Amino acid sequence: MCDLAKERQKIDAILARAAAMEPAYRSMGIEELTEHSLSVLREHYEHACSEKCMRERCEDFVTRLVARREAQAAPAERSRPAPFLL
Repeated sequence: MCDLAKERQKIDAILARAAAMEPAYRSMGIEELTEHSLSVLREHYEHACSEKCMRERCEDFVTRLVARREAQAAPAERSRPAPFLL
């Protein structure tokens, strides 16, 4: 990986800010999130890093974002009462 590995916190902040500003991020799937994140990252690093490297950073970010989403949703699912079955 190029210099993007050294700038992980900055890149995460850029992508997190983009995610916070885009309400649709909450309902996007992994592929959509990765592509949207990649387009955001290109604006900042297009001439500094390869497409492959930027994609890897975006995939890493999206993987962590989805894991956080699922972890936050899990307690909500557990707190719901079980459906009444006859």
